[in-house]
Amino acid sequence: MASNTSFTIANALGLGYGINSNDIVTNLVAAAQSPEQNIIRARQNINKAQISALAKYKSAQSYMERQIMMWNSSKSR
Repeated sequence: MASNTSFTIANALGLGYGINSNDIVTNLVAAAQSPEQNIIRARQNINKAQISALAKYKSAQSYMERQIMMWNSSKSR
């Protein structure tokens, strides 16, 4: 009940008019989440880079295996 009373008193005094409380709350929440989101994005970028590196390695490995197989087959003829 005190919350409603405070709100009523604030309204009666004309306090809070012209203040966009939704924007304030949204900005405060975004500011609080930003560091965590930055950490998550950094980890995602690291994971993507590692996956890309593994894919390049696998591609190079497959290429080398094919070259060795071709070399061995030409050698045995």
